[in-house]
Amino acid sequence: MSEDGFWGLDLDSIVKEHGTPTYIVNLELVKRNFEALSSTVRRIYSRFKIFYAVKANPLVSILRLVREMGGGAEVVSLGELEASRRAGLKGEEVLFNGPGKTEVEIENAIGFRVYSVNVESVEELRVVREVAERLGVEARVGFRVNPGVKAATHKYLALGFQGSKFGLDAKSYRAALHEARRTRGFLPKGIQMHVGSQVFRESDFRKGFLSLLRFMNVFKSVLGFRPEFIDIGGGIGLNYETGDTSVSLDCFSRALSKLVGDPDWPDGASLVLEPGRALVGNAGILLTRVLYVKESNGRRWAIVDAGMNDFMRTALYGVKHRTVSLAPRRGRPVKYALGGPICESSDVFGEYVLPPLRRGDLLALLDVGAYGCSMSSNYNGRPRPPTLVSRSGRVRLAEKRESIGDVFRRQVECECV
Repeated sequence: MSEDGFWGLDLDSIVKEHGTPTYIVNLELVKRNFEALSSTVRRIYSRFKIFYAVKANPLVSILRLVREMGGGAEVVSLGELEASRRAGLKGEEVLFNGPGKTEVEIENAIGFRVYSVNVESVEELRVVREVAERLGVEARVGFRVNPGVKAATHKYLALGFQGSKFGLDAKSYRAALHEARRTRGFLPKGIQMHVGSQVFRESDFRKGFLSLLRFMNVFKSVLGFRPEFIDIGGGIGLNYETGDTSVSLDCFSRALSKLVGDPDWPDGASLVLEPGRALVGNAGILLTRVLYVKESNGRRWAIVDAGMNDFMRTALYGVKHRTVSLAPRRGRPVKYALGGPICESSDVFGEYVLPPLRRGDLLALLDVGAYGCSMSSNYNGRPRPPTLVSRSGRVRLAEKRESIGDVFRRQVECECV
């Protein structure tokens, strides 16, 4: 958060117009994060491309900014592909990942001429071939490999360990390469891997990259040529106590220097990165209003109008986000447990020492730009909150608040039989 508190925005006016809970994303901060990452990588290796992981925050406004900065989009669904289209990205600026792509998704990806469809099984490779033959084109294909690295992160965020559902193990990878060599319908172009998210140890990045080098050599030995692109995924961690990525970024860059400096690194290959949280995580806040203050057996509670349906991370990962009161008043700070309105004991944001709170006070949860609005739901029949974006001091609505009608839009009235 900048020195002026909340990017110089008049939050009271914003809340009067849009209510709570409400997300705000600062596009200028997203831009600075993108520039910082680009500058770091450019000092190490000049031939690279950043494909923003859309799952982190699928706002078309963010994707338009990424396109403006020269980046692309890493997508894992038809919806994310559509968001990329609406942002004006071209096919070669989109990368399609995911362990369970449907035939419809593969067809749309190939039809859009994406940079690469990164396959994760031999069966998927065959489906890609069938779809490409039906469309009468050759699909650009990458191979997502499993590096066999269990990163020191939350167990739900570790993706590259042995036995994970993600990627091809060494045996399946060889089988996929041989399949690609003897059949037509696709163009093998590269390899991809991802050790996981929220990675802070250089050793985790380095182990993943060393494994990737071995997979590169197998690629050449089976296909007879070197990969055109090497996709190292993302994983750069955000310190939720400070809103800073510098520690993880330093570890990442040191490991990357060793990767591209290795004798086995293919000359001229394009380096692909898939950051998500590192670009948008610290660029978002969630405004919420105190509904009630109460005490239960000596424990003080502040019940707020934002819940786990609006912001899932705390309930899912057990993490805590910095939270500040926007109605500071005199008095000794008090420890409050912040709870939402959802009928689940997991709907708690943590305990915070804050100025004395009263009904109606405004709070802000920080660093919610990644996996906040993108993971929101209608649980307990609640409409999802709006998202505003700010840039150069101007604020505009990027995603409207749902109405009760929106919540029931998918339901069909029918008689019981």
